[in-house]
Amino acid sequence: MKNGTLFLFKASDDPKKRNLIQKLIVYFAGPWVHAAIGCFGHVYESTWPKAMRTPLVSYQAQVKPDEIWEPIEEFEGRKMQIYLETSVNLEWPYNVLKFVAMAVVYGTRWFWKKIKWVPFDKWIFGEICSGLADEALFAEGFDAIPGELQGYTVPGDLRNLPGYRLISLKAFEIRK
Repeated sequence: MKNGTLFLFKASDDPKKRNLIQKLIVYFAGPWVHAAIGCFGHVYESTWPKAMRTPLVSYQAQVKPDEIWEPIEEFEGRKMQIYLETSVNLEWPYNVLKFVAMAVVYGTRWFWKKIKWVPFDKWIFGEICSGLADEALFAEGFDAIPGELQGYTVPGDLRNLPGYRLISLKAFEIRK
């Protein structure tokens, strides 16, 4: 796994199997409901109740992402790792208020982009899953979505980034 590898998860095709959070994400932002990022052999993610780090091998045994996006050129990763380790060591909480605000923000991104401000982005301690991944990339010097603030990011935004390629799940399993 290269530093900066993104793991993306889709909501279940069966609406009855989706929890309330997944239903809200699907309604406002599309079918992609979770994102995690790899760095130096660990996977980092912001889930309820806090940011966490899992060794890659354990992560592969526990979950199966729907898509894995790998950077074509590997990031050096030290600044990314500092950001991610800080989020874990300080036990940054999952930012529920920011998640709720995203329901409003996502549909009106054009307005927030124009005024260059995101409601609840820096006021409240914590992060949402895709925000953690986007902020980690930004810490490393990679602006995943040029012209957008990291507070706008939802999991589906992390697909097809410039300098990334989709790798097959089978190829990923071989690289353990």
